[in-house]
Amino acid sequence: MGVFQHQYMELKEKRKLIFCSISCDNFWGRGKISKFVIEQKGVPINPYMNWDYNLFHQASKESVRAANNSLIKWCNEVWAFGNLSDGVRAEILLAQELGKKVRFFTYPGFVENEIKVGKDYSHYTFKFRYGRQPVIYTAISKHYFYFKMFISKFVLDRGYCPANPFMIFDYWLLDAVDRKEIIESNNNMVNRAEELWVFGPVSDGVLAEINIAKEKNKPVKYFKFDSSTIKEIGKEEIEFEDEVKVFSNEI
Repeated sequence: MGVFQHQYMELKEKRKLIFCSISCDNFWGRGKISKFVIEQKGVPINPYMNWDYNLFHQASKESVRAANNSLIKWCNEVWAFGNLSDGVRAEILLAQELGKKVRFFTYPGFVENEIKVGKDYSHYTFKFRYGRQPVIYTAISKHYFYFKMFISKFVLDRGYCPANPFMIFDYWLLDAVDRKEIIESNNNMVNRAEELWVFGPVSDGVLAEINIAKEKNKPVKYFKFDSSTIKEIGKEEIEFEDEVKVFSNEI
């Protein structure tokens, strides 16, 4: 038996994490905005992908807002798209307060322009401006894709901020970009997250993400689905998909 190797582990291009600030009026264009960011060699941290719309209202606006502020702090830059709603203006002000680079683009069209934003700190965004929740990368086999929103809520309910690849990109962003670009983005998120949490059986792709996290000495936790609940488990309880069972000793 050899050492586990996977093509995902070879993709190591360092890219900037880009928080995508979007008005709810442009919610419908969220996928195209993520595609644009990837085409500019950025990693789109798009709140309307990561949460859909407040996790179908299974999470409070306040908890999502606090997590969004954590994502702004986590990202390298903030890019605003389309009309500037009060929420978008608040995100821009927070980013500028943090010394983040902010860029403005029309939507649709993606023409970059310059806009000055007046300083109005009345938006409820600023109730959650201090501190940052640890960002958790959630590693999931494609066979458990349908659990993605439950997993994000599970992480959020525990006071952490989920970076969930099956939310941020849905399923390969419907192949709007080369899948290699999605993997590069995922690897950048693994490298930047505070911890990696594994949900369900370990697949080859998940094992690759575990190895990337371990290379950076990041904590890795394991969880299983038990009926309608999620519970943390020890390494002795980890399940593996068939193609990686022979590598179970590597965890």
